[in-house]
Order: sequence, then C-alpha cells, then structure tokens
Amino acid sequence: MITNQRELELAFESPFSEAEELELAAELLAISSEEELDLFLGKLFKGIGRGLKKFGRFVGKKVLPALGRGLKAIGKVALPIVGKALGSFIPIPGVGTAIGGAIGTAVSKALELEFSGLPSEEAELEMARRFVRIAATAARQAALADPRTDPETIANAALTAAARMHVPNLSAVVRGGNLEVGDTIHREWHVNSIQPRQSDQEAFLGDAWNSISTGARRLSGGVINMLHDCTPIEDRTSFAPKDKRKGKPRDMSKVYALVLHQTAGNQRNTPPDRYDGVTAHFVIKPNGQTLQLHPLTARLNASNGFNAGSVAVEFAGNFPDTRGKRYVYPNGASPQGVLTAEQIKAGRCLIRYLVKNMGLTHILAHRQSSASRENDPGPDIWYHVGQWAINNLGLRDGGQNFKVGSGNPIPDSWRTWGKAKQPELGEELFV
Repeated sequence: MITNQRELELAFESPFSEAEELELAAELLAISSEEELDLFLGKLFKGIGRGLKKFGRFVGKKVLPALGRGLKAIGKVALPIVGKALGSFIPIPGVGTAIGGAIGTAVSKALELEFSGLPSEEAELEMARRFVRIAATAARQAALADPRTDPETIANAALTAAARMHVPNLSAVVRGGNLEVGDTIHREWHVNSIQPRQSDQEAFLGDAWNSISTGARRLSGGVINMLHDCTPIEDRTSFAPKDKRKGKPRDMSKVYALVLHQTAGNQRNTPPDRYDGVTAHFVIKPNGQTLQLHPLTARLNASNGFNAGSVAVEFAGNFPDTRGKRYVYPNGASPQGVLTAEQIKAGRCLIRYLVKNMGLTHILAHRQSSASRENDPGPDIWYHVGQWAINNLGLRDGGQNFKVGSGNPIPDSWRTWGKAKQPELGEELFV
C-alpha cells in the first residue's frame, strides 16, 4: 500500500528515459522465441526494480510470475511479433493469464485504432513502446500493493490499471462496441449485466474488467485507484506538452488545494487529444470523462497566485454568471454551456480521489487569484462541486473574504446558488 506522497508519484513516473524506452521497444521487436521473451521481461523487471529499491519497495516473488504470465498473454494478442515468437504457447492457467488475454484483446483493438494512420513499421514500434510502458507501470503498481493481498489479485489490478493508464482509447473500445470477441461484438462490459447468448469468454471479460474496482481498492494506490461509482481517470500525461510544466517537480507536501476553472469554450464531447494543450492538471468533459494531462508534481501557470500549491481542473464549457451572461470572444462568439450532471459527479469523484491520495485540504476558485477571471469557475460549478466539498468533506476555501493578489472573494450568492437555480440536475446532487 502507498504510505507517502512520493510513493504515489512513483506510480506516475516511468523508470526509463525516452532513449531507454526506444531501446527496449526495439529489443522487444527483435525477439524470436519464448525464451528470449522471458529474458526480455527479466531485464525489464530488473531495471524497474533498481528504481523501486530507493523507496524500499519490490515486487513480491509470487507476484512476478503472475505479472509475467499476464504480460505474455497481452503481448501474444496485442503485438504481432510477440504472438509469432510465442507460436502455440499455452500459458499456465491463472488469473494473470486470463486477465492478460482479455486486456490484450482490448489493447490490440485500441492501438490499431490509435495508430491506423502510421506506416506499419512505425506503428509496430509505437505498440512495442506502449507494451514497455504497460509492463513498467504494472510492476510499479504491484510493488505499491499491500503485500498481504493475494498475488493473482495484485497482478489482476496492476495489469488492468497499467493498460488503462497507457492506452487512452481502451475504455472507449470496450464500452463502445468495437471489441470483437469470438465473432461477436461485445457491446458492454458490466459485471452484473452480462447479455444473453454471450460466450463464457465474453462473460469473463466483463467480470474481469469491472472487478478491477475491487482490486484497485485493495491496492490502495495508483492513478486508477477506484472510488465507489466513479469513472476511471484517463491518463494523458505522456501526450500533453511538457513545456507547460515549469521548473522541477514540486514537493507534494506543499500542494494542498484544487482550483476550479471553466474553459469558457465549446461544450462538445470532442476527442481527448483535443484537450492535450489545456493548461490544467485535469479536464472534465461534458460526458463526465476525466482526463489527466499533467502529473500532480508539475507546476503549471494555470491559477495565478495559487500555482505553487495547487492542482488545477478545467470543466469543459462556457458557463453563465449569476446574471446569465457568458464569456464573449472578440469575434462575438459565445458558446452556450450548461453544466451537466455527469460533470458534477466527475468533479466530486476527483475531489474524493485527491483527498485520499494527496491529502487535499482546500478547494478554491480561480477568481480568488485573478481580477480578469471574475466568473471562473462560475456559480454552477462552485455550488455543485466546490461548496459541496466544503459542506460534505470539510474542505476549506480560505474564508468569506479570502483572495490573493488582484483576485476577488467568492460571492455569497455562489454558495447557495444551486438550491434554487438548477433543480433539473437532480435533488440527489444537493445532498
């Protein structure tokens, strides 16, 4: 289990430089037998282990075989070169193997979609790099697990969490009906709603995918640490521009607040990559999908005077002030945004996640640190997400007149806004 903030950040970081990752990917593409793949995985785990030792962490001896079996199963399905090398390889049965095969099927389809526009050799290299990242993250997630947990359960959760982190289209492929299993298009993976006439394999895939919520809670860490009824956070930290991250990684003991923002832009459910350039740690789309663009340790120029000690989240949309007015662009455009129930739920899930994993104590509005951001995030977001966190989780906003620099305090009207103004969002949101 994670015992300090540095170990939490360990789950985000890659143990390999870009050059090392490319070297490992090229080596993976050159294997020609199961024995060579075993040697490759051994080398990979050894490299990861050197970084873990600094924190007194290691992957248990009983967990490593399960991870290895799972990674072989992923590689056999997702990477053509590995599948060819393994040939008729019949793995030792176990949860790691079964989960690996299930993940491999989904990863294969997701990566095919992601790299469909690349030449075949370039696509193979990118797929191999993604496999290296999945393997590295799975090992680190496993090392941060409670050692008393069953090894197969650790492997299960670690492999699934790693795949979710490094394959952005994975959830969309699984839930969007693009995953072919035994000539049947598997439309939904819900553990308690397996459809009639599905094969045993399909039923297992659904059960395996959704059981990660239990496994991740047992692991007590990592970016895919699931909270009750919350959608997993999609990791895009490897895609967002690195030049937005200012200076060295921050000391997380000095990061205490989440600052709420609105993008003041169009509220369409655009693909995740369209948000990669947003200067924020997280973005919450209208459908409730939460994207993580930068590690928590990254300092961003997102929240003016709060930058050093805060994490920033942008809610996609152009939301009104208390008079119903929205931001108007110089060309006269003013997208009409309405905060969705899915965004509210995702915002609350993110807060609970940060409270648990980084010790979040404050919830702030961008307007408190910027004179030009008077309606940021606006009364809807503040009441349903910020004020909710104060009323229900005991977070603080600095007080009635709190502001920094040229900022403005939170208006009293924002604190009670939603009770009368947006009943259509559902009474349960006001609890």
